[in-house]
Amino acid sequence: MISVTDLEQVAKDRLEDSFTLAVYGRYDGSVYLCGYALEIALKVRICKSNGRSDFPENTHEFKSHGLKDWRTHDLRKLLRLSGLEPIFRTDRIYSEKFSYISDKWDVDYRYKRSIADELAAFDMIEANQILLEVIL
Repeated sequence: MISVTDLEQVAKDRLEDSFTLAVYGRYDGSVYLCGYALEIALKVRICKSNGRSDFPENTHEFKSHGLKDWRTHDLRKLLRLSGLEPIFRTDRIYSEKFSYISDKWDVDYRYKRSIADELAAFDMIEANQILLEVIL
């Protein structure tokens, strides 16, 4: 299990990594990590909303703690599980930023090339920065 504190730092680190990649023109990797930053941040929020101080790191831990539903890359499902969906539904900015990322990001981007350009990468980073402020 990973502590929620460490997991929160991982979310921030992935967003910083995303920015660094974008600065150096590595837009595909930037967008890929940006989506993971949001995914991890939502998992932090899920833990906090459920009074947990740690998060499963492997299949065995998910099963043994009865948290199989939390093992997903589906950003919309994670938003529901986080308890933030009502806020994101009623706040136009959060709703737009979340939709921008969740509509454009896919875990399968790890296998693809030429999925993003400079504008897309930096727009996604900006959206993520706004969202992480409310999620974390």
